[in-house]
Amino acid sequence: MKTGKYSKLLKSGGTLRAAYEEYLNDENVRDLTDEIALQRSFVAAAIAKIKAVDLGDLSSDAIAAITGLIEPIGKLVEQMSRVEQRLSIQITATDLQAVLKQVLDIIAEHVTEPDTVEKIAHEIEGLVLPRASGTLAAVGETDEETEPTPS
Repeated sequence: MKTGKYSKLLKSGGTLRAAYEEYLNDENVRDLTDEIALQRSFVAAAIAKIKAVDLGDLSSDAIAAITGLIEPIGKLVEQMSRVEQRLSIQITATDLQAVLKQVLDIIAEHVTEPDTVEKIAHEIEGLVLPRASGTLAAVGETDEETEPTPS
């Protein structure tokens, strides 16, 4: 079970702490579908309450309240779209290593000089890849191996 930076601030055994830990350990924590659906439900409930009233008779406060419920939906949809886009282009270090091994196997099969194969392999192992954070990582290196740990 993961514990996060806020867990020590939440009462042990409390319902808020239990919910916090559940969300912290949720593998789909970046999926905002539930939040979008909940927000849309709030909008539908608010509109249902004023359905009998002529919309032209609504006060500016009521309109602002409904607009305040609608705006976060757009933001959530935009955030979810960005997350999905980032996730769709990620490749794990393990997957990358497997692809590179396949490339080396192909090279070894078609290049007959062992010294040349070894030089190619050495150069591929020395490649560095840009990260989203702007730092560089050696091929096969994980974030945990290169990211500074908090002190």
